[in-house]
Amino acid sequence: MSAAVLKPRDVHTTVKYLCEGSTNERYFSNGIEVNIGKYEDVPVVIKDARPARSQYTLDTAGFTLVEHISKVKVISFHR
Repeated sequence: MSAAVLKPRDVHTTVKYLCEGSTNERYFSNGIEVNIGKYEDVPVVIKDARPARSQYTLDTAGFTLVEHISKVKVISFHR
């Protein structure tokens, strides 16, 4: 089996951040979790680090990128 070659790409998306001045309180009860706090969607760009993988080592970045061939055949993030 050969690894699929993917073109480097950046992903534009949003991430929910806790609003400035707001605090998050988390409550658990009978398997239910409730977060109380004010959040906002902040636009972010997730950069593809694969082209610069040699720059990311455990010593310099705290993580490293490795080659891996997934056994997952189809990934569907939208249900």
